[in-house]
Amino acid sequence: MPTKNNAAPLEIYQLKITLLGTMPPIWRRLLVPANVTLAQLHDVLQAAMGWQDCHMHEFSAGHRHFGEPNPEDRLMGMPPVENESTVRLSGVLVRVGAKALYTYDMGDSWEHGIVLEKRLPVDPGTAYPVCTGGERACP
Repeated sequence: MPTKNNAAPLEIYQLKITLLGTMPPIWRRLLVPANVTLAQLHDVLQAAMGWQDCHMHEFSAGHRHFGEPNPEDRLMGMPPVENESTVRLSGVLVRVGAKALYTYDMGDSWEHGIVLEKRLPVDPGTAYPVCTGGERACP
């Protein structure tokens, strides 16, 4: 899925995505432009992990939460959610080793650990994003 941003990515992030709580681990290694939005990363994760995008999701990093904001959440006392369509991955994972959490299906709470493994230069001969490795299928 090419990014919809007109600006060419300045660098590529190598991410390791692990479905937490599985043994043996279910994981994927992805190369994605650092300038993708979290909404775009959601689409990439759905494809890479084999999910069908039919449930709610949320990203979190530290005390920040990202997703599709719902004004009713504040009335229910839930923490504010930043709009994933306006937040870039490079603004969340800043340094190698940085981590985030992606939760898919709030009922079953499929939690995925996201780790920034490397920051790489763009390879003009590669179409991003790309899955470079992984093991096992999601439930």
